[in-house]
Amino acid sequence: VFGNLKFNKGRGRFMLRGKEKVAIETGLLVIAHNLAKMVR
Repeated sequence: VFGNLKFNKGRGRFMLRGKEKVAIETGLLVIAHNLAKMVR
């Protein structure tokens, strides 16, 4: 999953700083990944 996000989606680094913000950003990325899997 993380390799797919980093390589295929171009998400190598986090845009935000801080543990809480990074956790939110990661959660949103994982939700988007799961939705994309459901569409296929």
